[in-house]
Amino acid sequence: TEIYTLSLHDALPIFIGAFVNMMLMFSPMIWQVAPWYPAYVCFSTTALVAALGGLWALRRWAVWIYLGWFLVNQSVYLALHLWKSVILVLPILTLGAILFYYRKMK
Repeated sequence: TEIYTLSLHDALPIFIGAFVNMMLMFSPMIWQVAPWYPAYVCFSTTALVAALGGLWALRRWAVWIYLGWFLVNQSVYLALHLWKSVILVLPILTLGAILFYYRKMK
């Protein structure tokens, strides 16, 4: 039996996203976006870290958590009028790595 895991290089885009979200939770500016936004960032970071752990272990359930996070996150940015095309770069790189490894996932 061969065991696969994602390399650090493949998981790096998710890790960077989670790190940025964690730094945002401590920013005073986050409270100025919307009253509910700090709670959303906390939830978003938790989902992203769960996806990172699952993707690192090559679990298919993590693909669905990541995809859900991605769709909700894009919707929130659109609703807040904060959406920019540059925020698609890391998720698209991550989705590329996910598609590459999807057949090897359990």
